[in-house]
Amino acid sequence: MVFNKELLIKAVESMEGESFDLIALLNKYNPKGSALKENETKPIDCREAVSLISKLSGYTEQELKSKSRYRNLTEWRHVSWYLIYKYSSLTYQKTGDLFNTKHDNVIHGCKRVKNSIEGFNDDLLLKFKIAEQVFKIQFNIL
Repeated sequence: MVFNKELLIKAVESMEGESFDLIALLNKYNPKGSALKENETKPIDCREAVSLISKLSGYTEQELKSKSRYRNLTEWRHVSWYLIYKYSSLTYQKTGDLFNTKHDNVIHGCKRVKNSIEGFNDDLLLKFKIAEQVFKIQFNIL
């Protein structure tokens, strides 16, 4: 599946303040017809997830896994950690291993994304919304 980043941003921006029927969207674009519920076991391919975030963000997988502290890159890395932790069965430790970092860094990054969801960081929230919607479609999660 190939996604146009600019179109995704426009789509998410147009959803601001509106309810979004993810189930209807998935049913429309899901040829398999068997999406998972969020609380079910999530057998996603974490390497594919990193690749997906890489395509969305414009950063390479190596950059996402690097120790760079460039703000935009760091925010995308945190979104990656949060989505992988939330939608896979990986622990913080295993997620950190995937990105060559310690589990406490992953915990901190996940907390930053969680705080943005609660309204503390609009830029990070937009990145998260885009990534989560694409993630759910890509990995067939309701």
